[in-house]
Amino acid sequence: MKLTSRRGISKQGNGNAPPACQQKTINDQRFLQQFITQVFIMKKFLFLAMVALLLGTTVTSCKGKSKADKVNDSIAVMMGKMEGTDFKAGLQQNPDMAMQIDKDQVLRGMMTVINMDTTKSSQSYIYGLKQGMRIYQELSQLEMQGINVDRRLYMNELKKVLESKDTINFDKMQKEMGELQNKLAALKDKSLKIRGEENLEAGKKYVDELLKGNDGYKKANSGAIYKIVEQGKGESFNETSVVDAKLLMKDINGNVLQNMSKPQPLPLAQIKQDPVFGKLYDIIKGMKPGAKATIVIPGDQIPEGMGLAPNMTYIFEITTVGLHPEPPRPAPTQAQNPSGDNAGQQPQPAPKPAAKQPAPTPAKK
Repeated sequence: MKLTSRRGISKQGNGNAPPACQQKTINDQRFLQQFITQVFIMKKFLFLAMVALLLGTTVTSCKGKSKADKVNDSIAVMMGKMEGTDFKAGLQQNPDMAMQIDKDQVLRGMMTVINMDTTKSSQSYIYGLKQGMRIYQELSQLEMQGINVDRRLYMNELKKVLESKDTINFDKMQKEMGELQNKLAALKDKSLKIRGEENLEAGKKYVDELLKGNDGYKKANSGAIYKIVEQGKGESFNETSVVDAKLLMKDINGNVLQNMSKPQPLPLAQIKQDPVFGKLYDIIKGMKPGAKATIVIPGDQIPEGMGLAPNMTYIFEITTVGLHPEPPRPAPTQAQNPSGDNAGQQPQPAPKPAAKQPAPTPAKK
């Protein structure tokens, strides 16, 4: 898993990539929505595989069921098995996501939707769920930036518009929506400014208490505050190390933004270039395998435009496991050893000269 902030630390250096914490949360939201959507959409090749299996499979059903019903039962069993396997595989590949969801509630949500019939009321309800998911993601992104939207007020105003008997004038609507967009942007900026001032004050107080306390916190050259909880063993990492590490990122209010509970590779050379995670570089580089550290990045050390709450102070709990294993190198060819030259090789015999060809016979006049 790559660890990136809004501008990213990927090799491509994409300056528009969202931060790891935000991207991870957004991906988690989309991950759950995609799994719910997959209940209704079965890929063609899976369906064909299911049909092929049906040719040689029978399922024991209750007495009195017709042959068609028994075949349909087989379809239900196989589709459920495949969907469950796909779902479980996705959770297995996303252990952080698996820790954040309740499987029983996921199943409850699935059952609510798939048991709907084709009546107008049921289809309307499903449409409402889809729109609600879109709104939920939009509001969640605002909350990550520190703008908490009152759901009740939001829905009351939405309901008022929908239930109004007024006819929409599209020309007038276009102008009004443009004005509303401008007002909304100004209000968002005002909210972020107020929240930024509050976060800055709370973060400064938090950091001052750490430095004045007896917990062993120090200030790094990067501006981050840190303490080494466990020293670890062996040699320290270097600037080219790819470190397998566990990482927990949260704000000073306890809200978890990222939880890498299983070791993930952290390429230090890429982290160094990142405007947010670069604050961790010198500290991680000085750690050893098996070490643990708590690192605090004050809000005034994080540039604007990272997609994070303004001036929020963040806490990183890092456990280094060791160096990430390098992929096996290809075996050297006969002409070149691993160092890139021919040193140490047995001299090869010189190629034999080509046999002389007889001179061409002059053409007869």
